[in-house]
Amino acid sequence: MKRVIIIGASSGIGRMLAEHYASEGCKVAIAARREENLKEIQSLYPNNVSYAVMDVTQSSASDIFNSLLESAGGADLILYCSGAGKHSEELLPEIEHLTTDVNVNGFLNIIVPAFNYFVNRQENSEYVPQIVTISSVASFRGLGASPSYSATKRFQSIYFEALGQLSAIKRVKIDFTAIKPGFIATDFISRKYIMTMPLPYAVKRIIKAIERRKKNCIIDWRWAIAVALMKLIPTCIWRKLRIH
Repeated sequence: MKRVIIIGASSGIGRMLAEHYASEGCKVAIAARREENLKEIQSLYPNNVSYAVMDVTQSSASDIFNSLLESAGGADLILYCSGAGKHSEELLPEIEHLTTDVNVNGFLNIIVPAFNYFVNRQENSEYVPQIVTISSVASFRGLGASPSYSATKRFQSIYFEALGQLSAIKRVKIDFTAIKPGFIATDFISRKYIMTMPLPYAVKRIIKAIERRKKNCIIDWRWAIAVALMKLIPTCIWRKLRIH
């Protein structure tokens, strides 16, 4: 039985992924801040799902994650789905710091012990370990309306690239997958944007990218084209664009 841990599973992408893996018969351990949402998921799959309440920005997050690993009997697939980010054209400190806390500090609170767990994993498993993060197409270019969001999602992608090299140095096989979606219709997005994808549509493609163990995957093909065009724009022109 495949063992899956999902951080940030109370809603949106994380919740749909949790329900998918539980319905597939995997042993799923989930964590997030909102206990009532976690209980609801567990009630749907009582034989497959366990949970822990966690705020990834708190120093206790790593200890809770390790406890979740122990209670779940280990893991084969670990997903970091927690995220924060809002428009911040006024460069509001509370937005910038919260985004950094969740997307960098919270990310590290989980990914560091996850990596070390797989490096030192003692129990046998038929699955090659895999760690997944939900990054963003915003990681490709700095968006003036969301500076900290763009930068922190870029951080996650580069960190995974570095961990891929580090695992090779340590001669431990670990697959790292950075999912980079465009706009997805979740509570995370407060308004309708161009090319916003329905959640089930996006999650279906995220699951496929995870199964194929892609290192980087833009969701979906339209956003792949958009990213290719974004990369072609010279910096002197990019700086003058007003992108929301």
